[in-house]
Amino acid sequence: MACTKEQARVDDLVQRHLEAQGDCKDGIRSQCALAGSLVRQLVIARAALQDCLNLPPVVQPPVVQPPVVQPPERCVAERERVQELEGQHADAKEDCNQGIKGQCGRAAPLFRQLTTARQALQRCLDLPIRSGSLSPRYLVTNLIYCPPGIGSEASYGVGSTAGITTDVTRSFKAGADLSATAEVLGVGVEVSLGIKGGVKSGTSFEVSKEASSGLILESEIDGVDHSRDRFIIWTNVQVNIDEYSDGRITVSLGLAGPDSLDLVSLTVAQLRDPSLIPDDKKNKIANLTPEDFLNILKLHPLLAGDFVDPTRFRKIDTTLQVSGPDQPGDGPLFLTKKLSNTKATGLINGTSQELTVGLGLVTGPDFLGLLKAELKASLTWEWSYETETNITAGRTEEAEAKLGSSTVGYNEVIDIYEDTMFKVFAFVSKSGRVPSESAMISGVVTDNAQLPIANQTVTVIREDGEAQMAVTNAQGVYRIFGISEGKLRIEVAGAAAEEVSLISQEPIELSFRIDGDR
Repeated sequence: MACTKEQARVDDLVQRHLEAQGDCKDGIRSQCALAGSLVRQLVIARAALQDCLNLPPVVQPPVVQPPVVQPPERCVAERERVQELEGQHADAKEDCNQGIKGQCGRAAPLFRQLTTARQALQRCLDLPIRSGSLSPRYLVTNLIYCPPGIGSEASYGVGSTAGITTDVTRSFKAGADLSATAEVLGVGVEVSLGIKGGVKSGTSFEVSKEASSGLILESEIDGVDHSRDRFIIWTNVQVNIDEYSDGRITVSLGLAGPDSLDLVSLTVAQLRDPSLIPDDKKNKIANLTPEDFLNILKLHPLLAGDFVDPTRFRKIDTTLQVSGPDQPGDGPLFLTKKLSNTKATGLINGTSQELTVGLGLVTGPDFLGLLKAELKASLTWEWSYETETNITAGRTEEAEAKLGSSTVGYNEVIDIYEDTMFKVFAFVSKSGRVPSESAMISGVVTDNAQLPIANQTVTVIREDGEAQMAVTNAQGVYRIFGISEGKLRIEVAGAAAEEVSLISQEPIELSFRIDGDR
């Protein structure tokens, strides 16, 4: 169906707007502002759907902010006390201005009483005594690893939530009574990616891809090349701060400037050499400095080599092979595999990585005094990228990998890991490029008429349960590279299976017919 993504986006926003409106009418104040924001996003989403369907534009009704509904009979005594003292203070000031003896001395104590009464009313209404915002220059929300093989794809579709968790306490003074609150959402302009930010825990935000949006990265070369991995950078992020009379401080994420997210995707190569960045993207990242580029690159742990940090990465139980055809004109081979963290191995023990960025605009009251001394002095903000707190019990992170190549004779064995910092999957070369004749197990898969079957999945399962997958080429030939010695089970499409022992790296030839006969 055409425009499926756009329609899903509209349906999602309609439902969320109805829920926010209902909560607003029930007196939940924060939902009133959210409802207004959702209306604006819904207008944009409907326009995108109309463009996709090639329909004439619909004249949208003016955006009407839903009324703030005050629950009845709330804080009546506090309101009356404030009104009483406001009247008395106004009368005393007027009498003082007219020279009535004793009234000037009476006005000052009344003003102190009025301040105390107003604070009591604010506590009753749970309203902040002051609000402001800070604008860090950027927040890195995603790192997408490029798969190996010309034409290969890594796809994070509907249901996946690739993104980060960041703890707000890292930037504030020790002992501050902090909590994360509210949510921010929207769709990027340069990157058509829905982003949702909400509370992960008491002091942490989760900023992730909206489940209704998709993200695909396609490879243009063979081999694992991390210079083509992409960072997605949010350049109009805003940190909103509210301080309450009882000392509580709440922090929320918002948008600085327009209602839409400014998301920019940059490759590792572009961050290393900014001259490679297209002009239209340079305008969006004008506030970023060469030091910012270097700091962003520090979030990528595989640039210094293929050492896989066990405190951040968990290995997926299946190893995949990327192969090209044997002969020119045969066409590319692709192995499609759904990746999931349900069988990932490894214990993530709660590491984090900090990224310090400069502060731009500061609006409202000066909240810099709440920050750590070194951050206040340098006018910077610290984002914390968590690992353990970014893993949610019961949530499955999934993606789809389509791995292959059109290059004749290309073969490579790939291990796949879950990057728990960004909730995505990383591709790490296990073998480097290997020649076809170095296969440890090979054979031909045919049908009952002994005709070769192309693009047939062949799986080799080791005794420890780990698997390695390959596909047959146009001649029905499969090859397994770099497999370790021991007892192995070889399966073809779940319809044929053989158990063999690989000893002293002696190659094995084993052919199959899909009815199970050798």
